[in-house]
Amino acid sequence: MNKIKAPMFAAISLALASFGSHAAVLTVNSTADDTIVGDGLVTLREAIIAAEADSSTDLGQTGSGADTLDLSGIAGAITLGSSLPTISTPISLIGDASTRVSIDGNDGSTRHRLFVVDGGALELLSIDLVNGQAVGGAGASRQQRSGAGGGGAGLGGSVFLNAGSLRMTDVSVSTSQAIGGAGGVRELPAGGAGGAGGGGMMLSAVNPVDPHGSAGADGLPLGGLGGAAATTSSPAGAGGDGAGGGGGGNGYIGEPMPGGAGGFGGGGGGGGYGQLDGFSPPGGVGGFGGGGGGRGASGNVTDGPGAAGGMFGGAGSASTGDGNVGGNGGGGGGLGGAIFARAGTVILDSVQFDNCVATGGAGGVYPSTPSGDRGLGKGGALFLADGVTALANAVSFNENSAQDGAGFGYVEGSPADTMDVYGTINLLDTIFVDGFDGPQ
Repeated sequence: MNKIKAPMFAAISLALASFGSHAAVLTVNSTADDTIVGDGLVTLREAIIAAEADSSTDLGQTGSGADTLDLSGIAGAITLGSSLPTISTPISLIGDASTRVSIDGNDGSTRHRLFVVDGGALELLSIDLVNGQAVGGAGASRQQRSGAGGGGAGLGGSVFLNAGSLRMTDVSVSTSQAIGGAGGVRELPAGGAGGAGGGGMMLSAVNPVDPHGSAGADGLPLGGLGGAAATTSSPAGAGGDGAGGGGGGNGYIGEPMPGGAGGFGGGGGGGGYGQLDGFSPPGGVGGFGGGGGGRGASGNVTDGPGAAGGMFGGAGSASTGDGNVGGNGGGGGGLGGAIFARAGTVILDSVQFDNCVATGGAGGVYPSTPSGDRGLGKGGALFLADGVTALANAVSFNENSAQDGAGFGYVEGSPADTMDVYGTINLLDTIFVDGFDGPQ
């Protein structure tokens, strides 16, 4: 275990103080999850909206600058019907340490990621996070001759920190999951000249019957647009940041163009059918964490592999000349079962992570054709990208897991074993209930 020396402890204290004082207090007096105006009840969702917009709640309290959301008067579970609004300002959620309130991502039919922080500062005090889940969108499937799309990445089951800061004090995070999206599959009957679009970070690509290929899925929650489908005169577009991959290439009319590349977290588009040129168009590469697109077919020609996945995403598969069969898409990575931090600062004090899981998405599989590769699972509790500053005091890890490849096999303590943390974290007086797996 790495021990933080006195200067590092001082840095933690300074970082904790940097969240600043709070300009307004908004009282949450209901565990419901709605936005009903004028009912005298203020839900967590309503309070976040008021804090973000500096507007008033039903109790006449108005957000202003850095806001404290007071949850100390409620207890039990706040069950979410969807992810909470994106945090782009300084917001603190303060619960009561004795009565406890939990934020639950499982509404009984669907599980949701709890928080997204994009430029804001989120502070959680004496609150429990339960059943968060982030699932990457699936790549679209395509008829036999064209390549299928790659799956999107599943990033941060409970919290996705895109930019800004996250502070958690006296918090437990349990049964949280990040799951990569599945790669698309080539399908019968023969046809489908244009390749399929890649999956987004949260949305699956759709598969309209279009000879020019289908567009990639849009990216949520950051709103990057999926790449456009190819046309007779232009190649497939790349996915925007945070978006799915571009549409598949057009190989039926005009030149056999490749699939579009995925944006951050997005899968690549599949290659089109290269009928006119005897050339199998390549799929698009996946963005960070996204699966690669499958290669398009061309007559009896087999020409090269499927596209590479982004970092931790699976590669798409090659096409096969025998039967004019396009390739399958690669699966997206599952990164940060509880927390995924792309940039910024993470500060943890008296936090426990229990039974959190990061799982890569399955590659597309169809009988008698090459399969797309599975995405990887990294950081069962925490995934900390390069450049993130992460400081931790009195943190415990218990029964977290990262399913790290096709066989899901582990060698305890090996470099591939990141069941707790992927990335660099500075640890002080941390409890390892089941040992510690991950770089420090």
